[in-house]
Amino acid sequence: MTFAILTNTGRNKEVAAMAQGTALSITEIAWGDGERVPSGGEVSLQNEQGRKEINNSGTVDDTPNSAFFEIFLDETEGPFIIRELGLFDVDGDMIAVAHYDPAVNKPLNTTSLVLSMRIVFSDLENLVLNVQSNSLYVSAERTIIAGNGLAGGGALDGDVTLSVDFASEAEATAGLEGAKASSPLTVAAQITRAIDALAGGAPGALDTLKELADALAGNDDAVTALTAGLAGKVSQATYDTAIATINSSLAAKLTATSPLNASRLASGTVPYARLPRATEDQAKAGTDSITLMTPYRTKQAIDTAGI
Repeated sequence: MTFAILTNTGRNKEVAAMAQGTALSITEIAWGDGERVPSGGEVSLQNEQGRKEINNSGTVDDTPNSAFFEIFLDETEGPFIIRELGLFDVDGDMIAVAHYDPAVNKPLNTTSLVLSMRIVFSDLENLVLNVQSNSLYVSAERTIIAGNGLAGGGALDGDVTLSVDFASEAEATAGLEGAKASSPLTVAAQITRAIDALAGGAPGALDTLKELADALAGNDDAVTALTAGLAGKVSQATYDTAIATINSSLAAKLTATSPLNASRLASGTVPYARLPRATEDQAKAGTDSITLMTPYRTKQAIDTAGI
C-alpha cells in the first residue's frame, strides 16, 4: 500500500501557519529504503539515501485540500530502491512522510524518474503554501503544439515564443493559403477589391447599391421602363412554340408532289426535299429573302437580335 501523511510536526506547523496568517514554506524531498510503515510521529526517514529541492508542485484537482510535490531524478542518479519519502520545510523539519509498497526501483544510466508525494491538508483554502526552490522544472511530456496561423511551439523545459504567421496581401487575394492567418488589413483590402471589381463598369454616380436604390426610388419612369422591358422578352416556352409552328408549316408545304421534291426516303413514305439552306452568317445578317431557315439558324438569328 502506498500513501503519504502529515507528521505530527507537520500538523502542528499547519495549525500555527493558519492561526498566525503565515506561510508554510517547503523546500525539499528526501528518499530512502526504510521499510517502516509511518504513523505520524516520525521526524526523519528510517534510512535516507538522498534529498533534492522540490522541482514541481501544485494542487490536485480531483481531491479537496490535496497538494502534490515532486522531485526529478535524472538518468545518472542511482541505483536506488525507494520505499520512503520525506517532505521537509525551510526549518529542516519533516512535515510529511510517504511509504511505497511495492518499492520503486531507480536504476542507473537507463531511465529518469519523477518521485511524487500527495498530501491532504486540513484546510488548503486558508493555508498558504510556499515552495522555496531554485530547481523548478516543467515535465518534458508537456508541450505546446502550434498551427493554424501560429508558429513556434515545443517542449516546456525552456522559454517558448509563439508568433502569428500572417498571410501577405497577395496570398490573401489569391485565397490559396490555408495555413496562415489574415489580419484586418488584408481582409479589408480583399473586400475593397471585390467591391471595386463589382462597381468597375458602373458610372461614378451609380457604383454603390445605395446610389442605385436611391436612383430607382426617385424615378418611377425608370422602374416602369425596366419592368416593361423585362416583360417584353420572349420566354423559352414562347420561343419553343414558335419554332414548332414553323416546322409544322414547312412540313405541310413539302408534299410528295412538290416541284421541290428531289427524292424519297428508303421507306417511300416520307417526302424529302433538298432545299437551299441559310448559313450562320446569312441567318445573323437577316438580308437574304429566298434561302430556307432551319430551326437552329432561326434561333441564331433571334439570339443575334437580342430577343
